[in-house]
Amino acid sequence: MNICFFRSMDFVGCFLHEFGQGDKSVEDTMNKAYGKTLKRFHDWITRGSFSVNIRFNLKIKNPFF
Repeated sequence: MNICFFRSMDFVGCFLHEFGQGDKSVEDTMNKAYGKTLKRFHDWITRGSFSVNIRFNLKIKNPFF
């Protein structure tokens, strides 16, 4: 198995845990999970891309939320 797989599973687990806590938007929850799990492994360009991607995709392609 590859380290990226384990990091992504850590992110998903943290996201689900935070989302289960309630009263936060999906965007806030994803940003918090990203900050706790993946942010330390990314440079500033990737961090910015993640933030823009989350904002854009949750606002435009939002069929479930």
